[in-house]
Amino acid sequence: MADYEKLLRNLTVLIVEVHKEARLQLERLIKNRVKKTVLACDGGKGLAFYKKYSPDLIITGIKMSNMNGLEMSKKIKKINPKVQIILLTAFDFKNFFLEAINIGINQYVLKPIGEEKLNEGIMRCMDLIVAQKRIEYQNKYIENMLDSQKNLVFVTDGKRIFVANKAFMIFCPYPSLEKLVDNIAQFGEQITFYDAPAANPKEW
Repeated sequence: MADYEKLLRNLTVLIVEVHKEARLQLERLIKNRVKKTVLACDGGKGLAFYKKYSPDLIITGIKMSNMNGLEMSKKIKKINPKVQIILLTAFDFKNFFLEAINIGINQYVLKPIGEEKLNEGIMRCMDLIVAQKRIEYQNKYIENMLDSQKNLVFVTDGKRIFVANKAFMIFCPYPSLEKLVDNIAQFGEQITFYDAPAANPKEW
């Protein structure tokens, strides 16, 4: 639980709820436990605030003026498919289940909202958020490690190039990495391929 609370303190949370009292109640439940809370009264403002603040977690109702919660979630998921969204609903969720699943919402909390129910929804999202942060950190570490090399380095499976260091990008004779892959055969023995060792899950 201590680790969970520590992780929460690094999160920015966007709360989108049409009713002011409900919006403030949600903020009171989590404000002192997270890095930052951002409040919006409808989907239009929620979308604008997402673009401005890039929150880690979104808690939203469904029925709102201007743009409802599902429409807003769909637009946000197009920007960032990995963002976690908790849907708040006073309705039978089966009416919205298929649409929510298609959008990519996988957590919901039934109204009236209590601290225990909200915590359960947040905790279910935390595992995914932590996994995403870990992958981002590892990718950044690899990128920095490659960029520190003076040699030209890129990682490919022969069909796609996954990453290339800055030195390589400066001297790349093609306008894009995709174009390089199309012509990689002409380099012949000038390029040496190495098989990467299989990752050990226990190391993560």
